[in-house]
Order: sequence, then structure tokens, then C-alpha cells
Amino acid sequence: MTHVALHWGATGAPGSDCAVVVDVLSFSTALSVAIDQRIEAMPRDVVLDGDARAARAAFREARPHLLDRLLASPSGQELTAAGFRDDVVIAAELDASTSVPLLDGDRFRSA
Repeated sequence: MTHVALHWGATGAPGSDCAVVVDVLSFSTALSVAIDQRIEAMPRDVVLDGDARAARAAFREARPHLLDRLLASPSGQELTAAGFRDDVVIAAELDASTSVPLLDGDRFRSA
């Protein structure tokens, strides 16, 4: 039997056979949590073309004000309203994870 649980943050990763993440801010946090716990993550779609370049440019522009931008984003506002502001703050931390996600074929794993 497959066990699927709905959780936010590190508490949901252990003991779950499957994690489904819908939005980008949540995906970033879920990926970081999974990789830190040595769990492989398989993205639905991987596009490393113009979209990736646009995302990189947007990050570089937002980096000096990353927390403010994340809090002001629709996902950041929704998470804050639901009581998860601290998780948005964590998502804005740079170079804070102990692991680096590496895209290996069709899944992310710890580098």
C-alpha cells in the first residue's frame, strides 16, 4: 500500500511514499527538504531553455530584495495568510541548505 500524506516542511518527507507539490515556492522548499533528507525528487517537466534563462535573470534582479519579493508574491501572500510566513522567510535564505539538488536524468538527487 502506498502512503501519501499532506504536510508542509520537513515533517512530511519522512514516511511518505509520494509527495506532490503544486506551486513554485512550495516546490523549492519541498525540493530542499527532500534533498537534505536524501530523497530523490522527480519533476513533472524540466525545461532548461529560454524559460531557465528568464528565471535566472528574474532571480538576479530580485536577489537584493528576495524576501520582500517572495512575501509580495501571490504564493508568499497565500502562505503568510495561512500562517506559514516563517516558511517564506526560509525559502528566501541563500546558501543555507546542507545539500545541493542535482538534476540527474528525470529526477533531482543530492549532489
